[in-house]
Amino acid sequence: MPNSTSCHRWDSILVKAGAIPQIDLSPTVTVCQGKPLTLDAGKSTNASTFQWSGPVSFSNTTSTPTVTTNAQPANAGTYKLVVKSSDGCESTANVDVTVTTLPNFGTITGDSVVCQGGTTELNCSPLGGTWKSDNPAVASITGNTLSGQSAGNSVVWYIAGGSGCTDSIKMPVRIEQITVPSISGPDVVCVDKTITLVNTLPGGSWKSLDASVATIDGSTGVLKGVSSGTVTISYTYTSVNGCTDSKSTPIKVDALPTATITNLQGESICPSDDYVLLAAAANGKTGGIAVISREPGSGTRGAFQELIGFQDGQLVRNAIIFDGTGAIKSAVAGNADAIGYISLGSVDNTGKALRVDGIAATNDNVKAGTYKIARPFILITKRGVALPAAARAFLDWTMSDAGQAIVRRSWISIK
Repeated sequence: MPNSTSCHRWDSILVKAGAIPQIDLSPTVTVCQGKPLTLDAGKSTNASTFQWSGPVSFSNTTSTPTVTTNAQPANAGTYKLVVKSSDGCESTANVDVTVTTLPNFGTITGDSVVCQGGTTELNCSPLGGTWKSDNPAVASITGNTLSGQSAGNSVVWYIAGGSGCTDSIKMPVRIEQITVPSISGPDVVCVDKTITLVNTLPGGSWKSLDASVATIDGSTGVLKGVSSGTVTISYTYTSVNGCTDSKSTPIKVDALPTATITNLQGESICPSDDYVLLAAAANGKTGGIAVISREPGSGTRGAFQELIGFQDGQLVRNAIIFDGTGAIKSAVAGNADAIGYISLGSVDNTGKALRVDGIAATNDNVKAGTYKIARPFILITKRGVALPAAARAFLDWTMSDAGQAIVRRSWISIK
């Protein structure tokens, strides 16, 4: 610098400018309620220290802090970041955080038990959500209508929310299927007579589709014939959940026959003698019943008499006696007024097997014990005597699947 004698002196100083930190931070952040909230300034440059501040007294000194792992509305607001370089230069930035709240669900309404083939309307608040079933093969959903597809269990979900933030609520459902078994019992009844129909699923109700032909007690299944004809009887069961199924069966009602005795009118008969009476039926046909029986000593005759409950001396005098099943079948087939007895395994289309107490003569009914005129064929051995190997092998084979298959060709197997 100049002095009084105009002399000059110069000096210098070096000034160094520090680098200003460059903050890399999104100005806005949106997070779903209940999710983690993280702020990220990790790509900032010339940054040596970080100082965050924000709502709920938030403070942090890292570049990428996790504000919370469970974001709530209180965490929303403006967060401030101050960054300093190693030279002490400073930059600031703000980020506005929005916490999107999840829906506040109400209760799912609708039936939690649905019948197979039935539907129910599901509803839940807030509106505008979607429905989903985790087992559509059991319970499918279209819109908010749930349809029962097959018996079983499923879970339905209601999903709602916006701005990419959704939540859900669930309800378990059960699809119920009711299957009513077949109706059992006689299928023929006479006018003014009763029969009882049975269903193994209790608690249902009986109904006659034509009470002018037959009536039926709704709870007991006792049916009474009213007039000749055929009527359909139904049995319906409804569960406590309203699921229902039914079965039906036809019942034939026969009119009571009327007949007039046409012989022995005014004639004398001897005591203890049996006679065949002839009758004229209402349709004008006349004829006597031709009783056809097996010969004395026949095993079939002995079994029949034992089952029916009469002795040899009680057979009508003019009964026609034949030896062998074939002769009985031929005699009955050749006379519309004849009646006889043979083993069930020998019945064919040349004759008609009669019902007993309304029960048809079938293998199943004999096995079930409902057709009462039946006897077993028995293989017997002498008690206390060891069987030869061949005899034991024969008995074992008889009870085998192969042996029983041969029995079933003409008779009723026991297996």
